[in-house]
Amino acid sequence: MTQVQEGVIKDPKLALTYLLQPRRNTVTLRSAVTGVRFTFQILPQDKEAVKKNGTKDQRFWVKFLFGQNNESDYRYLGQILNGYFSLTKKSRDSGLSETTPSYKAFQWAFSGLFAGKMPEGLEVIHCGKCARCGRKLTDPESVKNGFGPECIQLVGGAGAPCAIEVEPVKIAAGVAAPQRNLNFNQPAVKAQGVAAPTNYVSVPGIDAEIRRRITKLQEDQETYTQDGELDAKQAFNVAYNKFRVEIERERA
Repeated sequence: MTQVQEGVIKDPKLALTYLLQPRRNTVTLRSAVTGVRFTFQILPQDKEAVKKNGTKDQRFWVKFLFGQNNESDYRYLGQILNGYFSLTKKSRDSGLSETTPSYKAFQWAFSGLFAGKMPEGLEVIHCGKCARCGRKLTDPESVKNGFGPECIQLVGGAGAPCAIEVEPVKIAAGVAAPQRNLNFNQPAVKAQGVAAPTNYVSVPGIDAEIRRRITKLQEDQETYTQDGELDAKQAFNVAYNKFRVEIERERA
């Protein structure tokens, strides 16, 4: 049985494209000099919007691996918007700063990749799945670039134009809404374990008030989408049902 070689993406534009896809992707950044490595998950706030409109004006959440379980031990780190990776108020409230090693590693790598350059000594290692469709990669050439034979054609292939065709822009202070009561020393917890229903049922008499509260909640996109775990439809359904129960209890 042929052993599949490790997936190190060497083309900087292809590495950037791997990060910014309309699905959750896992990538490890490793120093070829020291061997120090950090693993991250990158996922779009709105998967359908990225599929339809590309990456311009779309927000991506970045999480970092902090524990032994490489499937679930991830915590929120920051956001990518139009070529700029930054901490947010939520990040800072949780104890992160510009000196946090995982932040420094991702910031250094992403800024270089966005500029079309592979930072010296950086190895971008994908998780063994196609960045576009999520299927396991087995073809040696696909293992090298992180995309299956068909998907690599759809994203333009190695040497394709930068995945984001915009100039980097810094995020104005206060743009990212805070998420309160987050204890960085405790594992991340899904909001009350709420499962997103497939549909919501409009409630006469309180529908307008529910939607008003949803609009207010949407100012805090990290909380509204549960750090990108919910797409736009799911987030609305969860919020609608949450506020329906809340208002009905208030009026009982």
